[in-house]
Amino acid sequence: MLTKELLLSHKDDLNCLLGKVREDDIGLLVEWLREKDDTIRYAAFQLLKLLSLNSSMVYKYWDTFAGMINDHNSYQRSLGLMLISENVRWDMEDKFGTICHDYLKHCDDEKFITARQCIQGLSTICEHSAKYNREIVDMLLKIDLNRRKDTQKSLLLMDIIEVLGKVSWKHNDERVERYLRTEYERGNEKVKKAIENYLKKLDWCNKSI
Repeated sequence: MLTKELLLSHKDDLNCLLGKVREDDIGLLVEWLREKDDTIRYAAFQLLKLLSLNSSMVYKYWDTFAGMINDHNSYQRSLGLMLISENVRWDMEDKFGTICHDYLKHCDDEKFITARQCIQGLSTICEHSAKYNREIVDMLLKIDLNRRKDTQKSLLLMDIIEVLGKVSWKHNDERVERYLRTEYERGNEKVKKAIENYLKKLDWCNKSI
């Protein structure tokens, strides 16, 4: 049986625990996401994330994670959002469809780090399902970056560019082209490079940007 002591003793190499975690232990890890001790809470999250890559055991707690994304605590929202994105790969029941709106609204979360983690999670979601590409594009294109600090604005834009680049491989949208051309023209060198890296291979990007 997994214990907090065992978890913490392997917190720097959680891969060692992958073969030792039983289905009964998943519930414990999910409970520990509410621990006041951040060391335990973070280790539990990291192990759940690792497990999600290889097994659908964590997916059984989807409804718990879905409930977390609207928590008043931004840390809990972030954990829920990230675990949802990691478990879309197992979502044969299409549960994401019922929470898509709630998930996407956190792309513009009041907390900068939560907004970033939500948008970054979309990269993983796009890799496993193209079903929500239009909704994703709609949300990303209406995010008001001007309400963020300059340093935050740049980082969020880079996250948005990465997701739009992935979506564009399967979902050609003229609005995305216009958005990226605009950001390219007024962006710094990092922004320009990001757009080139993600979109250069697309047909409409083979023209000069």
